[in-house]
Amino acid sequence: MMVRVLAAVLVAAALFCGWSCSGGRDKPMTPEALRERADKGDAQAQAALGVLYAAGRGLPRDDAEAARWTRLAADQGLAEAEYRLGMMYAEGRGVPADEPWETVRLLHAAAAQGHAGAELELGRMYREGRGTDRDPAEAATWLKRAAVQGEVEAQVLLGGMYLEGEGVGRDLAEANRWFGAAAERGDARAMYQLGRLFAGGRLGREDPAQGYMWFVLAEERGQDEARLAKEQMDRDLDEATRREALDLAERWRAAAPGRRVR
Repeated sequence: MMVRVLAAVLVAAALFCGWSCSGGRDKPMTPEALRERADKGDAQAQAALGVLYAAGRGLPRDDAEAARWTRLAADQGLAEAEYRLGMMYAEGRGVPADEPWETVRLLHAAAAQGHAGAELELGRMYREGRGTDRDPAEAATWLKRAAVQGEVEAQVLLGGMYLEGEGVGRDLAEANRWFGAAAERGDARAMYQLGRLFAGGRLGREDPAQGYMWFVLAEERGQDEARLAKEQMDRDLDEATRREALDLAERWRAAAPGRRVR
């Protein structure tokens, strides 16, 4: 919950930083100053007020007010507001909970402007048949757009779809590509899937060292399936291959500080 609150506050800051931060000098905007700009029709200020009401930061938490201000910004075509209002409809926060078509409409509007979060959510909805007919091919289209923009969740989902041939042709090289992109960002699920691909020889030949390495890294991040897979490999893995795998894992961690488990 704290992560969502912090994320909301950061979104609010980003929405109005264009005119509250200039020349390298921060000029913090109070809720009162935001409201003054919002009342004059400033879409970014309206969206920022919506975020603060939704998070209860600087203002009382009020989902109805959050939705009202967010809608005003969305009506002006602000992609972030369209996305956030769409998610409010999906969760029934401050708006009716039984209007899934509004979620789809708003997410499409934001995604048409290249909003990665909206692309990701559309991909999920089409994949699950949530709020719209299930359409794996359409899901893959939106997930790929989000994945290209660096959305880790989209990369993992897209990798799985290529792995299973869901909505796209089965393509293990593409699965490896997208799992690899997510693993580079530290995603344990992607690391586990890479371990399976390499250990199982599904990319052309078995590479137990690479497979074991990814299982080790995924286990460090709390991935239970990776722990079990690693334990299974331990029964037959020779010591030289294990040492090679552990060395690969250490080199991977050392390549960038952000890769280390915190």
